[in-house]
Amino acid sequence: VRACVDINGVDMVTLAACTYKGNTFPCFFGDEGLTEKTNEGFIFREAYNHATPEEYKKHGIQVERGQCDYLLIHAGDDQQLPPTLTERLCKRFRDHHKSNYRLLVYPGAGHLLEPPYSPHFYATYQALFSHMTVWGGTAKAHNTAQKDAWREILHFFRSKLEDRVQHFQNKL
Repeated sequence: VRACVDINGVDMVTLAACTYKGNTFPCFFGDEGLTEKTNEGFIFREAYNHATPEEYKKHGIQVERGQCDYLLIHAGDDQQLPPTLTERLCKRFRDHHKSNYRLLVYPGAGHLLEPPYSPHFYATYQALFSHMTVWGGTAKAHNTAQKDAWREILHFFRSKLEDRVQHFQNKL
């Protein structure tokens, strides 16, 4: 892996266990007591923000060991994952003297940052949880963020992978 884009990500295994190179990383479940129920739906913003150091060690993904470059993107009005999780990730990079990351934060954008011109959904029915889920964001800020983030993602991959693309094109 030479380049990685993380959108509103978390540096822990959540929702389901993950297996990589024969090692299974157990799932960290959010604290349901910290889930907020509103008229629009459920907000999980604080549910994953309470891990103890022991839980974090058990469920955390050691991204600082990666040798690739990272583009970290976070939506400022994400109602599912708080910006503190992305800030924690950046702190881990700094603590390990890594500079192979770049952080973009989009104020007013909600959780579902997708390719440009995808519709903005403040909340949707989430079949996985069988209820409405609030994603956050305002339409204008969210759509502006999607357009800018997409441009940044393409630039990031081109700048990090261009030599590989040229290599494969030459072989054709």
